[in-house]
This record gives sequence, structure tokens and C-alpha cells, in this order.
Amino acid sequence: MRAVSHGCVRLEKPLDFAHALFGDSAKYKTIEKCIVEDNPEPTSLSLNNKVPVYITYFTCWSDDSGTLQFRKDIYGLDIVLYAHLQKFLSA
Repeated sequence: MRAVSHGCVRLEKPLDFAHALFGDSAKYKTIEKCIVEDNPEPTSLSLNNKVPVYITYFTCWSDDSGTLQFRKDIYGLDIVLYAHLQKFLSA
């Protein structure tokens, strides 16, 4: 089941993200080279500074035509959000 993971996330534009983090450095060039290889060697690259990364999780959104799209809440987070919103809705 795809929902059961080990913390992996999909990234739409990994090279753009790597460039934003590393700029035109040697580390970025390593990533650029490895991403096109069939079997790149495992490589550890670290950042000089911590960078906050925010991950969003949507189960409902409006598509380009304005139609609401709903998906199953596989992580059970909608009920948690609803509980937090109830504090504001009942005030």
C-alpha cells in the first residue's frame, strides 16, 4: 500500500529544489550528475545551514475548473484539523 511509507515524499522538481538549496556549487553538480544515472552511488551531501521545509497534505482542493476534488484521508489528519477548527467555530 503506497500510503504506508518510511517518510519518503515525492518532489515535483528535484533539481530546482537542489539548486535552491545548493546554488551552483559542486554539491549541486553532484546531484545533477547522479539524478540522470541509472545506478548512482549512494552519496551524502549536507547543507551548511538548516533550512525549514514545510510539507502540506490535502484531501480536498478545487481543480482548474472549480470542481471540488476529494480524496481519502489515509493518514487520519482531517479529524485532527476539524478538532482544532471546532475551537474557533464554537467561539
